[in-house]
Amino acid sequence: MEENNNGYGGLWTVEKLEILTLYLQMYTTALQEKFRLVYIDAFAGSGSLSYRVNKGLNFRDASKLYEGSARRAVAIDENPFDYLVFVEKDEKRYKKLQQIKSANPNRNIKVFNKDANEYLQNLSIRPGSKMRGDRNSHQIRASGVEPILNLFKDRLFELLKHRFLKESRSLYNTKKVPIFEFLFFVGSSSPRAIKAAKDMALYLIKKHRF
Repeated sequence: MEENNNGYGGLWTVEKLEILTLYLQMYTTALQEKFRLVYIDAFAGSGSLSYRVNKGLNFRDASKLYEGSARRAVAIDENPFDYLVFVEKDEKRYKKLQQIKSANPNRNIKVFNKDANEYLQNLSIRPGSKMRGDRNSHQIRASGVEPILNLFKDRLFELLKHRFLKESRSLYNTKKVPIFEFLFFVGSSSPRAIKAAKDMALYLIKKHRF
């Protein structure tokens, strides 16, 4: 892995990556030889990350290095993705992604040095629609994490309907404070694909612990 990596994150980031890795393995296995498989990472980073671990009362830190989402997606080789798309706004991280592409000349990898919103606004999430905010909607304020999360989930459900999985998984820092929420929705409109994808996601969100 490269030495210059994303110098942020923690155990919650590793947990998120482990969920992603297992889901990608399950997803590609379930859909092998049935569909053209495309992986899009709009916040691809550099391909690896490190976080600091406190080493006792002297507060000396040691860094641990992990493969990021881009490398993990490329590493799915038993039933690999047909296309991989990595989007990263930061120039240095973008160049690291280019190195991953160069190191895998047999894979169909595209790397874009763009803002995630700029790239995603051109992706349709259902026929005839794009994911965007409602400029005419009223602003709703709520205090605390849970009410805000529920409002966000309700908005996603209005937009995505049955393709959105309302169950989610909170990721906590070392002080047990929730800082990320793992949410899932299905891109396909096929009822069979939606059920299979949501079943896999529900297993990872509710049952599997790393």
